[in-house]
Amino acid sequence: MANRKGNPNWGIGKSGNPKGRPPEEESLTWLMRQFLKTAPEGQKKTYKDILIEKVYHKAVKEGDPTCIKLVWNYLDGMPKQSHELTGADGKDLFPQPILDVRDVRKNNSNKESPKLKETN
Repeated sequence: MANRKGNPNWGIGKSGNPKGRPPEEESLTWLMRQFLKTAPEGQKKTYKDILIEKVYHKAVKEGDPTCIKLVWNYLDGMPKQSHELTGADGKDLFPQPILDVRDVRKNNSNKESPKLKETN
């Protein structure tokens, strides 16, 4: 079992999610998509068409900044952001691993707590 992937507490053939992913019909997204495909009684336009027109009207005709931002983000996507985590001196926050994964695996087989390594 030295090269097993995943959680070592689960036996072969067992899963952390035994029932699996729920059927698509149970998700709120699926239900909303099904609803948006329908049309109000006596109308030809679907709820999806009505929603698109309302958002367009609010964003373009009324100039609502929230709607403009919503439309813009869905058309182009949000810009990517990167974050750098460093200490006050600009050096890495964690210059070396605090906990060695090999120690954790070894100690789990012996039922002991993993040993923390001291950092300099």
